[in-house]
Amino acid sequence: MSIGQAYVRVVHGVNIWMVNTSGTDSTQLPSNDVSGYAAYGHYHPISKITGLQGALDAKGTSNFDGAYNSLSGKPDLTTKVNVSDTATMLVNYKAGVIQITTKVAITDTANMLSNYRTSMIQVPTKVKYTDTTSMLSNYLLGLIATAVKVKYSDTTSMLANYLAGLIATAAKVKYSDTATMLANYKTAMIASPRIVAAIDATAQTANIATATLYSVPATAGFYRVNIYITVTSAGTTSTMPSTTITYTDGNAGTNSHSTTATATNTGNSVTTTFLQTTYVLYAKASTNIQYATGGYASTGPAMQFALRIRVEAL
Repeated sequence: MSIGQAYVRVVHGVNIWMVNTSGTDSTQLPSNDVSGYAAYGHYHPISKITGLQGALDAKGTSNFDGAYNSLSGKPDLTTKVNVSDTATMLVNYKAGVIQITTKVAITDTANMLSNYRTSMIQVPTKVKYTDTTSMLSNYLLGLIATAVKVKYSDTTSMLANYLAGLIATAAKVKYSDTATMLANYKTAMIASPRIVAAIDATAQTANIATATLYSVPATAGFYRVNIYITVTSAGTTSTMPSTTITYTDGNAGTNSHSTTATATNTGNSVTTTFLQTTYVLYAKASTNIQYATGGYASTGPAMQFALRIRVEAL
């Protein structure tokens, strides 16, 4: 029997043999001499068997050539770094996160800031964050909503375009063309309908003689005459006068019309004696629209009345 090998006891008939596990060595024992030998069924821990652990460890590399590429399921790394090389790992990680054309190291803060700001500026041609002149110019160009954009330094063109954009006219004009600008402004201010004449005759104690209410310009047109007459101080008895409007019809050549717009009223009360009316007419060019009152009467304290007229061009 050899020292260091494992043996098992084999019983064959009346014969007892000790045979090693590899089958290369055996020893017959006397049938009555079994002391000092292991039982037929038993076990040993690996640590108690000489050389077993080393033999098992050697099998892990017996079929491996030691090359990294021979491994299956390996990570796809272009450049391998040691797990303890945290500085290199951090640089590679952050360089992969920064989506710029040329990756930079984490310590190159100047290039990182420059690239970041360049990518933030949404202009056809990116500029460096240090090029403040170009940055401001591009920014202002983006704000100016004109057909042809101008540089922020071209203050004359910028002001002209700005003012032209504010003027709500069919054809925009330059801010330097003050005559056209004023004409457009006045045209916009003259709305239709618009009040073209006003009369406020108060504390009247007699009839008002015929007077011009409005002089029609060189173009015939529609006009609306609004009349309000009221007693403002009663007499013992009184008659509030009527109101007459006279004009030349724009359709009938030289025919003049005189219309009693409001009638007389004998109410003689400051609270209930008043009349109001609206009269629409078409007046001839270069003629006058006139007004007058008639039929005033009063006894005792003189009755007073107020006449207010507004003429609108339609």
